[in-house]
Amino acid sequence: MLHLRNHQNRLCTLSISIILTLSNIPLSITITDLASGGKYGDIVPTTYDLQLLDKINENRTDNSAVTLKFNATLSWVARAHSQDMIDYDFFDHTSSVDGQFNGATFQERVNDYAEYENSYIGETIAYKTWGIDVEGVMSSWKNSPPHWDIIIDSNFREVGIGLLEGEWDGYPNAGLHTAVFGGEAISVDLTINDGDIEFEPSSPKEGQEVNITATIHNIGTTDAYPVYVKFFDGDPDTGGLQIGDEVQIPHILVQQESATVNVFWSTIGKEGNHDIYVVIDDNNYISEGNEDNNTGFKSLVVEESNQPIHLTKGWNLVSFPYIESETGLDYILNSINSKYDRVQTYNSSDPLRDWKHYLLSKPPSMNTLTDLDHKTGFWIHITDINGADLILYGDTPSSPTQISLRKGWNLVGYPSTTKRTRDDALNNLVFDNEIDAVQYHNNITKTILDLDEGDYMEPGNGYWLHATEDCNWIINN
Repeated sequence: MLHLRNHQNRLCTLSISIILTLSNIPLSITITDLASGGKYGDIVPTTYDLQLLDKINENRTDNSAVTLKFNATLSWVARAHSQDMIDYDFFDHTSSVDGQFNGATFQERVNDYAEYENSYIGETIAYKTWGIDVEGVMSSWKNSPPHWDIIIDSNFREVGIGLLEGEWDGYPNAGLHTAVFGGEAISVDLTINDGDIEFEPSSPKEGQEVNITATIHNIGTTDAYPVYVKFFDGDPDTGGLQIGDEVQIPHILVQQESATVNVFWSTIGKEGNHDIYVVIDDNNYISEGNEDNNTGFKSLVVEESNQPIHLTKGWNLVSFPYIESETGLDYILNSINSKYDRVQTYNSSDPLRDWKHYLLSKPPSMNTLTDLDHKTGFWIHITDINGADLILYGDTPSSPTQISLRKGWNLVGYPSTTKRTRDDALNNLVFDNEIDAVQYHNNITKTILDLDEGDYMEPGNGYWLHATEDCNWIINN
């Protein structure tokens, strides 16, 4: 045990260095307060943690020792011990009896509480009264033989670092520094299979944004950090184009665990077949026992885009000929964003609030219209002098669609991609029997007109239907 104290300046550095090769000592108490994520949480190294790791590894490299890898278990132990020292105003390798480790010794804390199986372990701790100080702590450890022996010990292969700041022993912003070293053998193996790649939507239309997700596995026996992933449209070895930026798994990827990353891909101008490749650790930051399983790919077909619905300046009565995968207003109207200011629809089934409105000028909580679907006709007010093209990414109806009509006026959609004469479109309903009026909005004259017998119901238009009784309308595609 080494104590270094500068009494004159009240600047304190206490450090203890231990190397232990002890058998596990059974404990009756286990830790239940774990973070979410992996067994010991999704440990994300802080900037200070990374800086200290770099300093440790610089010194190890200069002394012919292998560089250390982050270990999530050891990082959790180190961070938890620093927090305990802050919470209970102590400085020692033995935990406080009031803390989560219940007075455990260092080896009990690492081997038993954290279930770290290798018995060759070491720990260094230090405090600074003025906060976290990577350079200062590293200098103190370097000038102390017991600390230095641990820093450059070639038997260590991985480390956990926990640097925390808080009120401690009367100092409002003290820095508690803990580094826990372990001697496990290094064996990282990152892999991805074709089945680990997913697309949302799975059958996009040209122009639609696709969320590409990839699940990365670490099937080795050593935690991995940092893990970087790249996405490509096409084989990168034969000219495939990278999609978005390189993505990093933010936390330590624990051995035998997995993590998911994603990018968004615009399919504008990309109709056709695509092989989407995912490459792990393309720049070889991490040495692996098997470098041949870091690439996966999956085919994606970008379908021809649906015909847009052209809307003119002013009011338009519209409906969707396609079945949308999402019905939220922001998603449905994304292609004409900033070109409209009001949307409204009429629901005959809701006598207390038959008209529902959405105004961009109102707070979201004051708008009563939030969703639209293919069965609904709706009014939309276009502000752009040139109009706007509403692009829809839904699927063509594969079977007849049924719309329930209430006696009286109903504002409905026409969920079909085929235009038909009025009576053919009404299908199972007979004009002048269940239906005695069909009206549409003329976008040129901006007037409501009757749809006569020889007139067509057309995809993209909304319609007013007047029913003489409650009935169900079945629309064929």
